[in-house]
This record gives sequence, structure tokens and C-alpha cells, in this order.
Amino acid sequence: MAASAGVAQLYRDILKAAKRFPSIKRQQILEDIKIEFHANKAMSNKEEVAKARQVAVSSLQQLRDYVGLGGSGDGQVQLKGTV
Repeated sequence: MAASAGVAQLYRDILKAAKRFPSIKRQQILEDIKIEFHANKAMSNKEEVAKARQVAVSSLQQLRDYVGLGGSGDGQVQLKGTV
């Protein structure tokens, strides 16, 4: 039960960050997030769940990093694994 509560909070956090994402395609991004979460709702394989959760957490961090720029930074975003 606690795990699903964590997933629900992750879902809400991602939607909240995506709503602030500065893009013409914001609505499509929000729809894609909803579709992805709902498609994975019945996932039961623990390894697949862990992998999907890690992707969601990483995506949330990237959204927060980008949205958090707020014009005060230099506008650069460094993706993990890039130089």
C-alpha cells in the first residue's frame, strides 16, 4: 500500500512539474505522462516496476531542473551521461 502511495505522489509531482514546462507541446506531454502511468498501472513484475519507477524519478528530476531555471541561470541543462 505504501508503494502505491509513493507512485501516486510521484505521478502528481511529475504532472505538476510538466504543467510548468515551457513548451508548445505541453498538453501532449501531459497526456503522454497520463497514458504511460495508466498503461503501467497493472504492472506486476518487480524488476519492471523498479525500472519504470527509476525512469519516472529521473524524468521528474530533469523536469524540475529545467523548470527551475526560471531565467536566473544561464539557460543550460546538462543531461546525465553527457559531457
